[in-house]
Amino acid sequence: MSPLASSGNPADFVCCRPTADNALILEYYTGPGGAVSIPEAIDGRPVTRVHGNAFTNRPSLTSAMFSGKAPTVDWSAFKGSSPEFKVCYLTGSSGFSSPIWQSYPAEGLAKLPDDKK
Repeated sequence: MSPLASSGNPADFVCCRPTADNALILEYYTGPGGAVSIPEAIDGRPVTRVHGNAFTNRPSLTSAMFSGKAPTVDWSAFKGSSPEFKVCYLTGSSGFSSPIWQSYPAEGLAKLPDDKK
């Protein structure tokens, strides 16, 4: 698999568990902090859920940038992130809301920064 993350390193998402309908659950992230891009799909398989421990206790994580429709995000997925943490998404993407999405501060963007696509 070749997921995209802020560092561009495929090893940043170490567990991508397939579901019965051939979608993926992101289970854990080992890459750098800062702004992390969470892809809409990996190798053509949609990312439909972010597991509760995927980004837990990452105080250097400042934002999660979603490039497609909203996946299910377990309540503790970003627990322990930076106090400034927020969710960013493309305006018009389905399933998101602003200024709060799933208890996290959220912001719709006209486009993702070039280095986060």
